[in-house]
Amino acid sequence: MTSLCDERATIRHVAGDFPRTQRFERSEGHVVSIGRTLWTEMLTSFETLEHRVLWVESDADGNCACSVEMKGVQTRPYAGIPSRGGRMDLPVLYLFKHNDAGKISEIAAYWDGREMRRQLAAVA
Repeated sequence: MTSLCDERATIRHVAGDFPRTQRFERSEGHVVSIGRTLWTEMLTSFETLEHRVLWVESDADGNCACSVEMKGVQTRPYAGIPSRGGRMDLPVLYLFKHNDAGKISEIAAYWDGREMRRQLAAVA
């Protein structure tokens, strides 16, 4: 994924709210640091992590929206969630911005963190 991005590409990840709070889990930074860390943690924490593309829309200004289904079986702790062998199946929305060179310059990813925790049996 990082090879598709500009060297200064940014990522914003919003994974929904924490249980019984009004806070949202957010990560913002550069793809080479935050993005790479997030993707590595997910790939090592979920057996056979899959992203099935449901639809893609783009425009002439370099904007792209992509809806995917993210699935996997948790085999290691992830984001403070102990591994209990739970399965997740979540809708994810990705928004991309491409620069004039065709490289990704911005990524935003949105999914429901509470639902992820529920599916992984981290909350009741």
